[in-house]
Amino acid sequence: MSDYLPPEDSPSPAAPTVPHSREAEEAVVGAVLINPEAYYDVAQFLTGDDFYIHRLRWIWESFTRLHEGRVPIDLLTVADELEKVGQLNEVGGPAFLTSLINTVPTSLNAEAYGKIVEGHSVRRKMIAAANKIASIAYDTETNVDEVMGESEKAVFNVSEKRMKHDLQPIRSVLSDYYDRIDDLAKRPEEIHGVPTGFIDLDKMLTGLQPSDLLIIAGRPGQGKCLAADSELVLEDGSISTIEDIYRKKSARLLTLEENYKLSFTSPSGFLDDGFKPTYKVTTALGRSVETTITHPFLTLQGWQPLSALTVGDRIAVPRSIPVFGNVEMRECDVKLLAYLMGDGCLVHTSPEFIVGKLALKDDFEAAVQAFGGVRANYMEPANRTPYFSVTNIEGKRGRGVTNPLTEWLRSIGVYGLDSHHKFLPACVFTLPKHQLALFLNRLFATDGWVSATSSEIGYASVSEKMIRQLHHLLLRFGIIAGIRHRIINSPTPGKTAWSLDITDGPSLLEFVQKIGVFGQEEKLERFRQRFLESKFNTNNDTIPMEVWESVREFKGDETWASLARRAGIQPASRKINMHVGKRAPSRPRLLQLAEALENPTLTDLATSDIYWDKIISIEPMGENQVYDLTIPDTHNFVANDVCVHNTGFLLSIAKNAGLTHKKHVAIFSLEMSNEQVVQRLIAQETGIDSQRLRTGKLTQEEWPLFTHAIEVFSDTKIFLDDTPAITPLALRTKCRRLHMEFGIDLVIIDYLQLMSGDTRNDNRVQEVSFISRSLKVLARELNVPVLAAAQLSRAVEQRTDKRPVLSDLRESGSLEQDADIVMFIYRPDQYEKDTAKQNIAEIIISKHRNGPVGSVELIFRSALAKFENAATKHVDFNG
Repeated sequence: MSDYLPPEDSPSPAAPTVPHSREAEEAVVGAVLINPEAYYDVAQFLTGDDFYIHRLRWIWESFTRLHEGRVPIDLLTVADELEKVGQLNEVGGPAFLTSLINTVPTSLNAEAYGKIVEGHSVRRKMIAAANKIASIAYDTETNVDEVMGESEKAVFNVSEKRMKHDLQPIRSVLSDYYDRIDDLAKRPEEIHGVPTGFIDLDKMLTGLQPSDLLIIAGRPGQGKCLAADSELVLEDGSISTIEDIYRKKSARLLTLEENYKLSFTSPSGFLDDGFKPTYKVTTALGRSVETTITHPFLTLQGWQPLSALTVGDRIAVPRSIPVFGNVEMRECDVKLLAYLMGDGCLVHTSPEFIVGKLALKDDFEAAVQAFGGVRANYMEPANRTPYFSVTNIEGKRGRGVTNPLTEWLRSIGVYGLDSHHKFLPACVFTLPKHQLALFLNRLFATDGWVSATSSEIGYASVSEKMIRQLHHLLLRFGIIAGIRHRIINSPTPGKTAWSLDITDGPSLLEFVQKIGVFGQEEKLERFRQRFLESKFNTNNDTIPMEVWESVREFKGDETWASLARRAGIQPASRKINMHVGKRAPSRPRLLQLAEALENPTLTDLATSDIYWDKIISIEPMGENQVYDLTIPDTHNFVANDVCVHNTGFLLSIAKNAGLTHKKHVAIFSLEMSNEQVVQRLIAQETGIDSQRLRTGKLTQEEWPLFTHAIEVFSDTKIFLDDTPAITPLALRTKCRRLHMEFGIDLVIIDYLQLMSGDTRNDNRVQEVSFISRSLKVLARELNVPVLAAAQLSRAVEQRTDKRPVLSDLRESGSLEQDADIVMFIYRPDQYEKDTAKQNIAEIIISKHRNGPVGSVELIFRSALAKFENAATKHVDFNG
């Protein structure tokens, strides 16, 4: 019983009648009995299942069997056929068949009667689908995604069965075709479909044609990938390689926000991009990262691919990574690990610690005692530096003797390492801040130094890995250090070591105040006082010189002298040269100017988490396994303490069709939000760098361009939808609604593999096949071109010739079968740094059902994610 009862004075609602029309069903059957030729017209769309009344359904099915057996349809043959299957008496015998003839108004209207029957049949099927949906929805054991998928499929199956086309005589088709060709011949323009805006491409395709499914395929992310061993710091302080993150499919890692501040985010995609040529980029501070040639780095002009960078360019690296763990260790463990990592010998039967500085002797011995189960044996041999040998509590050593310290060092993976192969174990990176400071304090007390005369604090080791790990750990305290590889004084000629040098004034002060060096407290205090009383040396911690252009634009007509006085840089009594355009400004200097101008853009730069480091080398490293991560919103992440970045052709076509040619375009973006799509469209139209649009940092000259672009795009009929994992039915429903309300000329989908198909199908290939067939049905139903992006498989990267072919389409050969046109984007500069075709994108048409195959060349503007017509208008029809 329903919980909601009707008012007492209202009649109870009657149960709805199942949709059907006895009169129409009897009329269409009677019409065929009178005129058997009518069967051929009606049978094109009507089947026995469309009848609601059983005996009329049986009679219609007998018509079908007689037709298939090439037996004429009349009263006698129908009665005989029904008798054979035992249904003659059930339908009412010959008398009922005769009565049907007498009830037909006219057999000429058989098709109209059939349409009535079909209409009611569709309604009943929709009711059945609705009941099925309700049943599935009530089943709380079923996954909600499966509920949605099955519901959409139930409705889709009903509508799909209605899409039937009658056989037509070729004469009528030829007539329509003649009219179309005659109309095209009278038109002066060469493009008869939706123009792409690319002259050479439109010549080959004559525009995008109605009812065509077009696939445009390229490697995901355009090859912007990192080497497998690239390291990323995670939110808990631990370090993980990008390969490990790919395998786990989960991570919380650092990204750079629009205001140049670091924050944590989670990747939304994890991509194994196979083996590719990689290049090692090394900066003046010694930071290095290995990427593909197209991987973008952040410059003051925005994100630039490595192919556009040269030695001397300055790129963004984090100046501080304030990430600390919360996994505490005993204080004695922290001290012992630091001492043994610095001056320890871990290859003998018992750990040894070289006492290079006597100030460390008592502290090390106390830590050993606190560790428990071991004792420190002090040795003073005549021919070497004094050292401690840490044995078990009985003082025994050798095989079969348990040493708790040795076992602990072995458990964290460092016992047995010689000096050249030492590295800091994972437990160091998850220490809380105060314990990490303690670890560094004791480590620098071993092989570190403090030089007041040269204003330098440093640390040396023959292990490159450990130096790079220390470099990162100092960054957690906001300490900027440089890495050097140098020859050291040694009896062995050519012996080298790695050193970590802190020379930046603010960083020196941070080290003294937050970390210090055990045993050198008095020297460090004098060091601190000296820096507090003197002017900090900023060294190379400056903003790239190009920032002066931004300051010039923001200050307008104000003189530099006036701005300097307002900023407190130049006293009225004397003149100070700011070296505008000649020297890169320091962060404090830029902040003074920013505050005087009340400019948030310059303030963000002056107070950013970024250090602008200079590239000193770009080295080819051969082909290596690479991975990429998709980062939502910001599209970048920090790897090896460098900021690195993560669909322009489709949007270039959308802009050209919608803005230039006033076509109605629907864009379904499954990868980017609507706002991000708009940003890219605006960048393409105005020429404003995408990075400045993303951060809102527009120049005075760019604001009018921006506002004008907003106005012109507002007048277009471009429709956006950013529904993630949209299903074919949902997409079709939205397109049909849009088509009815506004009309539609082009549908764009970015990209096909992100769509969701049959949720019950575990076979991804079959799911993609279902999606591609659905898109083809959509194109034919709406009679519009459907342009969908697709991914290529990694097979293309394994070949010497990187030009993609049809077999490279990822996950489904049905894409090739269903598509009328298949195009590939190939960029030579992705694979060859020195190629003459820099910034050239080749559009390869590998399949064209109704025209030629071949290729055309376009110009690709990476900063705008924009494709443009090349200077040449030659079209290669030879493929």
